Amino acid sequence: MKRLITAAVISLGIALSSAASAADGPALFKARCAPCHGPDGKGTAMGPAFVDNKSVAEGKDEEIADVIRNGVDTPQKKYKNIPVTMPKQKLTDEEMTAVIAHLRSLAGKK
Repeated sequence: MKRLITAAVISLGIALSSAASAADGPALFKARCAPCHGPDGKGTAMGPAFVDNKSVAEGKDEEIADVIRNGVDTPQKKYKNIPVTMPKQKLTDEEMTAVIAHLRSLAGKK
């Protein structure tokens, strides 16, 4: 019986630590993206909006991840009215998945 309780406690601890270590898309967005794209994703003078953004809603995960990983240099800029280039971001695969899911939620895709 004692072994069963110990095994249950260990299993619960593993489950909780896995959930706790899961990447938090909204928190990553707030820390990495919000300074330029706005805390609500509605854009600023430094970065375009993600809210109702067709490119984010319909784009492939790999394309969005490529922009996040590699940034956007001036010659490639889609939004010419925004004077700031987007810096490269280093994210783990888990963090990238979480950020993309959050961006898609802002863009209106569930």
